[in-house]
Amino acid sequence: MTGPRVLVAAKRLDPEASSEGICTARFVYAVSEAGTPVAVLTGDEAATESSLRADLPWLTGPLRHCTTLPPSPTRGGHRIRVAVDLAGTAVDGHPTWYRRSVEAWRGALESALAEEPPDVLVTRGAGGGFEPHLATLSLDPDVPWVAHYHDPWPASRWPDPYRAPRTRAMRLQERGHERILRRADALTFPSARLRDWVVGGDTGLLAKSHVVPHSLDPWPSPPGIDGDLVAGALDRPFTLVHAGTLLRHRRIDPLVEAVATFVTGDHERAGATRLVLAGPVNATGTEGPSTDGPGPELVAALEASGVVRRHEGRVSRATARALVEGATAAVLIEAPGAESPFFPAKLTDYVTAGRPVLALSPRESVASDLMGEAHPLRVAPDDVTGVVTALERLWEAAARGTTDTLRIDPARTADLSPPNIARAFAGVLDAVTAPTRSRP
Repeated sequence: MTGPRVLVAAKRLDPEASSEGICTARFVYAVSEAGTPVAVLTGDEAATESSLRADLPWLTGPLRHCTTLPPSPTRGGHRIRVAVDLAGTAVDGHPTWYRRSVEAWRGALESALAEEPPDVLVTRGAGGGFEPHLATLSLDPDVPWVAHYHDPWPASRWPDPYRAPRTRAMRLQERGHERILRRADALTFPSARLRDWVVGGDTGLLAKSHVVPHSLDPWPSPPGIDGDLVAGALDRPFTLVHAGTLLRHRRIDPLVEAVATFVTGDHERAGATRLVLAGPVNATGTEGPSTDGPGPELVAALEASGVVRRHEGRVSRATARALVEGATAAVLIEAPGAESPFFPAKLTDYVTAGRPVLALSPRESVASDLMGEAHPLRVAPDDVTGVVTALERLWEAAARGTTDTLRIDPARTADLSPPNIARAFAGVLDAVTAPTRSRP
């Protein structure tokens, strides 16, 4: 099968450096394996063209790596640069360095489009980095444009408790967001929930919106496992693993308190249980608004007893995979709130590993949508009693050797397979390249 030639302009591509790098790499793999000719342009500062070729050996199509961030200010000019950046927000809501990054992206895109013209352009951002989208707006290319939203954007459009105040700068950024929505020939989202969060009930936007989920891990485990870390973390029979970064709103307090309650007064549980936190944790999860949670003191006490083990540096994909595959259950932590439109990339890793997932996630969330309403291991993020109940259910299943019955039903995650990702994107290509397509 072949299709239109696609240029993917991606903020992140390095699968070892960021979750969006993982998601973009898997997307490109799924689409190219299905026969669609794909070229990639990336400004990923964590990588070089040679390192990306080494990490992604299947990527045989054209690959351009461009420098899209301005150089760091010198020591003497730092205060001046900060002042200039802040003043720059009066133009479009973005600091001056961000606008220069957009300009660099525009130049890189212009060159790529001129030298090897594609049939379709796809832009993918990362975090708050939507420079590829904004650069495409200013360039206004004469090819169909597919704008991918990995998360809501800008930060004033995020759900509570993440949402930023709607300052004047944020309102200006929102104008850019609205222009992207109107100008793009198609919009893609990793979930229907995020699609609905971003476009709402606008029938015109819904008509050109498509769901292209995050892909399950399509590759064998890469080299580079930290054997000592894995062996030391998994040396207890009842092990819970969270692999990934925990932002300050994704608090570990309720989980830690539940684990402490679960093991207190029970020598067997205390000797068998381990909670592994592999990845950066902001102030042990207690930064931000104060709560009645246990705080770092309890974390330290559980570490001393061996019940909690932390590795706060970023771990390799191989190490994270080994930790999850060897765990009794993987742990997903989201912020408390009425709804979460985010699709945590680590959830696809957990599903790939085939382990049960203890999800501290709102009922209205992508994780809950995937797990199903009745899934016994989905608990509200701040429900300590609910987490204890879930741990007890896992413990009993582990004793009986039936933890597999607590895995997410594979039928609910079938759409996340690489072939299905490719089919979903093929529908997007059909929509934007149809002879009757009219430009917004």
